[in-house]
Amino acid sequence: MFDWFWRTLGYTLKKDVRKEYIDRKIKEEQDIVTFERIAKETPSFSKCVIPNERSQKQKFQQRTYATATKEGPIPQSPPIPIRKSKRIISKK
Repeated sequence: MFDWFWRTLGYTLKKDVRKEYIDRKIKEEQDIVTFERIAKETPSFSKCVIPNERSQKQKFQQRTYATATKEGPIPQSPPIPIRKSKRIISKK
């Protein structure tokens, strides 16, 4: 009833605190909604739109890596034969 009187004396009322909290939450929700709307409406950039600023060395390295993964691993040394036991186990 005399809220204006208490506010002039410098008091903060519970309903003022609640109103500030509710207003802040509504604003945050509106910001989230606008962000989601803008994110859905803006088109994503494809690779052809973004300029390619790689050097020739990086392009060559990427090509060689791509061919290496397609071809598979290259053996560096000859395969080691499996060692067989020299013990002869006789059947009785």
